[in-house]
Amino acid sequence: MQTKRRVVVLMILMTWMVGQAQAQSRPNTRPAGVVNINTASMDQLELLPGIGPGRASRIVSFRSLKPFRRVVELSRVKGIGRKTVRRLKVYLTVEGPTTLSRRPPKVP
Repeated sequence: MQTKRRVVVLMILMTWMVGQAQAQSRPNTRPAGVVNINTASMDQLELLPGIGPGRASRIVSFRSLKPFRRVVELSRVKGIGRKTVRRLKVYLTVEGPTTLSRRPPKVP
C-alpha cells in the first residue's frame, strides 16, 4: 500500500515539475499594445489576429450605430463569436488610445 502511495506522490511531483518547466519555456505573451474597438481604423483593427477586412468593416459599421461599452459586446458583431472575443481580449479595450502597431506573433 505504501508503495502505491509513493508512486502516486512521485507521479504528482513529476507532473508538477513538467508543468513548471513548460511555463518557464513559454515566450512572453504580453501584448505589444491594445486596440480601442470604438476608435480604431480598419487598418488598426486588421492588426488583430483573425480579423481581416470583412470583420473589420463589420466592427466599424456596428459601432457607428452604438459604441461598445464593454469588450464582450464585440461578440454581437456578425462573424465574431465568444471564442474569438476571449482569444482577442488581451488586445482589446474600449477606453484610451490604440497602441498596437504591428500584428502580434501567433501563439501555438
